[in-house]
Amino acid sequence: MFDRPRILLIDSSASDIELAKLLLQKEFPESTISGASNAASLLGALREPAPAIVIAGPRLDWASLDQILELARSTWPQTAVVLFGEEADLVQRCLTPALAVDAVARKSSAGFMALPALVREILDRQPALPATLEAWPLPAVHVTAEGRIAAANAAFADALDTPIDELIGAPVASRLAAGERAPWTAFLSGPAHTAALRLTDFDGMLRLKRDSSGGLRGCLVGGSRSADECIPADAQGAIPRELEDVALLFSHDLKEPVQQVMRLVRRLENSRESDPRSEGKLLRQVHDCAARAANMLDGLLAYLTVSARDARPALIELDACLAEAIDELRVAIDDSGARISAETLPAVVGDAVQMAHLFQNLLGNAIKFRGPDSPVIHITCESVDGHYRIAVHDNGIGIGSDHRERVFEMGKRLHTQEEYPGSGMGLALCRRITERHGGSIHIETGAQGGSVVVIELPQPRNHVTRLA
Repeated sequence: MFDRPRILLIDSSASDIELAKLLLQKEFPESTISGASNAASLLGALREPAPAIVIAGPRLDWASLDQILELARSTWPQTAVVLFGEEADLVQRCLTPALAVDAVARKSSAGFMALPALVREILDRQPALPATLEAWPLPAVHVTAEGRIAAANAAFADALDTPIDELIGAPVASRLAAGERAPWTAFLSGPAHTAALRLTDFDGMLRLKRDSSGGLRGCLVGGSRSADECIPADAQGAIPRELEDVALLFSHDLKEPVQQVMRLVRRLENSRESDPRSEGKLLRQVHDCAARAANMLDGLLAYLTVSARDARPALIELDACLAEAIDELRVAIDDSGARISAETLPAVVGDAVQMAHLFQNLLGNAIKFRGPDSPVIHITCESVDGHYRIAVHDNGIGIGSDHRERVFEMGKRLHTQEEYPGSGMGLALCRRITERHGGSIHIETGAQGGSVVVIELPQPRNHVTRLA
């Protein structure tokens, strides 16, 4: 947790800001607390290092709260957001679709008095540094794609003689030696994979390398160590392995329908002379093989598109992602008579497009691999040990225990194209998405038959909801 947090108060009432500052300063005497009661003061706050918490009024006279939240999350992706306002305004805002905040508190006498405890609770929930960073023997750092420090270990803070809470959210540019800012700006927007930079307060180099999620990992080193020596191993090698899998699928699975098309075309040419009646049958077979190849290419394209997607993570509402997936599957749902129900789903940190793909694939599979009855799909959610356990239950044909890992491999199928057409890429894509979101996915047997696909996703840090 932070004993010297930076806290930003955003409100239309300057007097309410001053009262909140007074109470928070008493609880956190060494903290830096600033207020923004108009657009000019907010602009000044955006130039400062990232706050640990933003406390914002749900209704502002001088700006749109939605725009401010979007700006805050894009500028300070690690910052917690608290809504603090009148009860009627809070109720109206909290009913807004896709609104995701870390805590809610009512602006009242009791609410003002409870505000320091709420802030303390959020700071206490600050997660420990990622294990790969803590374990790294050198001064190590994570940097966002925008060039701000997202996390650092104690050795990094000691090397720069700066407390960790002052480093988090600070732009790397503010630490660069003379002449390094132009190369740094070029690196952030360019294709280079690694960078070596001189700092003003360290006798050595800051070496950085892009990771698979688009961020940067690196460390402070002296001498001539390479960037690869400085980057934790889990940030390396993910993309090449994926490309090897895709190349294998292209060279093997896709080759079969293409070769079959060629054989059928040759038979079609011969049939015109020997047996014209078989021409129609051969044409249908050619069409089926070509459609299978096209389906496989579509699956590969979806897999690569989602895998290569480099959107900035944000707090997203899974309910909205599920609704988008259902809209995309509306024709299949209507044709099959499927019934889909779901418990309220939480907000997670991630990419809304990828999560919509995840739900679309899982629902599509439940509809496709149905039994004799119309598909019945129910989605449940529970919180378990810091993770959300989201389960998609169906009444379909099920998957045997011997095959529950195999179906997540790229291009692996349990049924023929004639039985269930498809590319064999859907569940591989689902696993890729969940892993990119720090989660996992597996299959269980449903209590009434069918399958249960279980997704575990980490809960967003500092997520607290309270009406004080």
